[in-house]
Amino acid sequence: MDFTLAKYEELCKSTVDSDCTPVSVCTYLDLVAQPQPNRCMIIRHDIDRKPERALKMAEIENDLGVKSTYFLH
Repeated sequence: MDFTLAKYEELCKSTVDSDCTPVSVCTYLDLVAQPQPNRCMIIRHDIDRKPERALKMAEIENDLGVKSTYFLH
């Protein structure tokens, strides 16, 4: 398994090119009651160690316009 930031960036880029829209948990909960024109995906992260790595992941997502949710423990 490849858990590098380069692989994560590749995964994020593939979501941008797909027919699924990445949304945060909050956005998804707001959208549930409404019919959606396309599919969506929820990306969430549980952060209990290495917050610096989580920041780098968030920067990758931000650069690509990918929405996600971070849960900090």
